Amino acid sequence: MKTVALVALLILFLTPTVASSENDRHTPGFPAILANELFDDLVLDSRLLNILRGVAESAIAGKLTDEELANAMIRVLNSDASEKDIVASLNVLSKFHSLSKVGNPISPDTLYELIRNTKDEKLFNDLRALFEKYAAGLATSQDIESLINKIKTDYASAGTNLVDLLVATETSQLIGRSIGYSDVGSLVNQATEILLRGKFSNLELEAIDEVTKFLETLNPISTATEGLDLFIPNLGDVGWVTPGAPSIGLLPVFSVGFPRVDLSLIAYVAIPVAIVLLCIFLVKVIRISGKLSKALSRLAYLRGSPVPNMLTNLAGLRIAIRNYWVAVKFLESRYGIARCPWETHWEYLSRISIDRKKAFEGLTQTYELAKYAQDESKDLDEKSESYLKELIGGGQ
Repeated sequence: MKTVALVALLILFLTPTVASSENDRHTPGFPAILANELFDDLVLDSRLLNILRGVAESAIAGKLTDEELANAMIRVLNSDASEKDIVASLNVLSKFHSLSKVGNPISPDTLYELIRNTKDEKLFNDLRALFEKYAAGLATSQDIESLINKIKTDYASAGTNLVDLLVATETSQLIGRSIGYSDVGSLVNQATEILLRGKFSNLELEAIDEVTKFLETLNPISTATEGLDLFIPNLGDVGWVTPGAPSIGLLPVFSVGFPRVDLSLIAYVAIPVAIVLLCIFLVKVIRISGKLSKALSRLAYLRGSPVPNMLTNLAGLRIAIRNYWVAVKFLESRYGIARCPWETHWEYLSRISIDRKKAFEGLTQTYELAKYAQDESKDLDEKSESYLKELIGGGQ
């Protein structure tokens, strides 16, 4: 009862803010502070870091668009930084597409300004042909696939400048997103991995990986659902209706996403009640989460797999890489040894002091060979499996 009373008081305090304001839900300065910290491990020209921080701040605030991303790429390309710094910056910027708002086609002027930075004349002509189709509303997914395949084969094997190749892949991605080609992201990511293979040190790759992981945590809701609003019947005098909003029968409807207006009586009652019930549920879940985590781990082990259901999002990774992250999650849940975002895999290993540390050391070695040395041998995966079984078995 004490918990319920505390939650109820909290909701009474928060309801006026939720119902009648559009205040920033973060601490003042939050986007800028977090954007500064995000790139601490990237060793880049300070001017390029400032560009990246500006994009990150927009992404964290939920305001990033493809137009802003393209302009950031143009600024990077027009800087006089080293080629390696430009390549690293373009690579990091490409990670932000998952946080950019969909449904906002990029303007032809911005797109052409981007492809003008292509120095290879033949590649520029191919990009311009795709651009002209896009500007005329005729670009298709087949056109984009054809160009990306050409980049991966003909241009890459011909030794075309890496910056030019990245401009081409990013142009393809921007056009694909603008015409609603949903698979363009994975297609471009595959091409980019091929183009960048062997271009960065392990330390630099670790830093870029940490940026990628952090960006994934900022995007809990799929971009496929972006633009969906919750609408309720307008039963009160709210004074504001969403332009172009659908209607239910003869009743206009309005969005409940923080309008600066007074809501109807139903909204005032329903929102607090729903939040109170949710908070009560979360309190109960938190109380049993520790036991649940151990139970899942134990169940997975008894069924012949060390991977509990909560880790199924790792299923698409290479076996040696997946097993390493499964082991990290196991160490976190069983021993409370969490891997910090800024740590490399070797730094994390140095803090492990369990009986079966040798098994985790083997997992770390196979992870590095699979991820950075591109060792695709079956023997490496078999070793990884053996090390994981030894580690999980030692934890029972």
